[in-house]
Amino acid sequence: MNNITVGCAVSASTVATGSACSGVSGSVPGLGYPGMYFQDAGNGVCGQDGVSAFASGVPVGASWVMDLAYERGLYMGAEFERKSGNVALGPVFFWDPASLDHLVEPASDACLIFLNEYSSEWWERAGLTDKASDELVLYVANQCANTMVFIHDAGIRRLDASVEHPTVTAVMYAHLPGQDARRALVSLMYGHASPSGRLPYTVGKTESDHGSLLGPCPSSIYDTNPQYFTEGVNIDYRSFLARNVTPRYDSGYRLTYSEFGKPVTFSLRKKDISQWDVVSPQWVQPKGTYQRMVGATNGKLLQ
Repeated sequence: MNNITVGCAVSASTVATGSACSGVSGSVPGLGYPGMYFQDAGNGVCGQDGVSAFASGVPVGASWVMDLAYERGLYMGAEFERKSGNVALGPVFFWDPASLDHLVEPASDACLIFLNEYSSEWWERAGLTDKASDELVLYVANQCANTMVFIHDAGIRRLDASVEHPTVTAVMYAHLPGQDARRALVSLMYGHASPSGRLPYTVGKTESDHGSLLGPCPSSIYDTNPQYFTEGVNIDYRSFLARNVTPRYDSGYRLTYSEFGKPVTFSLRKKDISQWDVVSPQWVQPKGTYQRMVGATNGKLLQ
């Protein structure tokens, strides 16, 4: 690699897009490097026949099941390899603004609202909600006595218009849908299955509850200004705890159809209480007293 020319380096690091969902980097024949095929798909190989639509990363994370996350990556990777893909990029989910020009039948047993959220690796979301979706919820809920809201989201979303309305009887973070999303949601609505996911993030009551975490990251992929992550490890629930802010929903929050409890055991490694020292560089264990707390969520901890 010490002998690689500037031209070869530029060729290897430049990706020519073949479509909206794929691209190929340049090759370096002298080094036997054939280039790489990039696929932009967060839930499987994009734009090809004979492939699966896997559950996206957020709902898999909400399951808190490590084996599930491993198997998802294992089988998704096998399909990428079978389709000659070398790199799987992050998810893109398109949001379609809903029109309020819909007929709501007040005599319906229930009204179902499905909200989408557009996200991309090209930019950061401007906020944690959107006006059009909230207006749709209010429009339907004001005419239907039993309104259920399902949100296909890519991350944190405020729910003020939904959870504070008297006729909204259920709200579900359904996250990014896979090929079995419809069957799964019907099973949950009718009680054939019990919701078992937990929130993998914290939802504040207001956007200001999230503090500096809402501050600007790069405004675009062309923004080369340095970004200083002065919050350190105080992100998500750690930030709420450090600032003594009570969220609407804690990380780990869930509702289910059953009440249950069970003892908890876990192994603690030195690395679990370590921090990465960029100067050493190595993992180090900060000196001091460590406290173990167990609970259903960060807001319901047992000493």
